[in-house]
Amino acid sequence: QPVSRLPSIRRDVAVLINENIPVGAVLRALQESKPASVESIDVFDVYRGSELPAGLKSVAILVVMRDTERTLTDSDGDRIVGQIVATLSDRFGATLRSQTSP
Repeated sequence: QPVSRLPSIRRDVAVLINENIPVGAVLRALQESKPASVESIDVFDVYRGSELPAGLKSVAILVVMRDTERTLTDSDGDRIVGQIVATLSDRFGATLRSQTSP
C-alpha cells in the first residue's frame, strides 16, 4: 500500500458479544470486510464482569483509518465505525456497548 502523509483517525469501539464467540472469529470477520480506509483493526481488551448481561463479554477494538488522497473527517470516521458495528451485528449479534456501561 502507498504510504500516506495524511493524518490517521483512531477510534476505540466496544461491543457486547456472546461469550462463546472467539475473539479470533471477530477479528477475521473484520479483516475480511474492512472498508478501504481502514488501515488496521486490533482487539485491545476483552472484559467479563458481573456488570455485563449474563452470557456476554465486552470486546474493545482499536480502528485506525487513513486515506491516501484526503484527510478523513469525523463524519468519515463515524460512518466507518458504523459499518464495522453493522458487520459485527449481522455476523454475531453484537451490539455497541453503551457509554454508561462499565
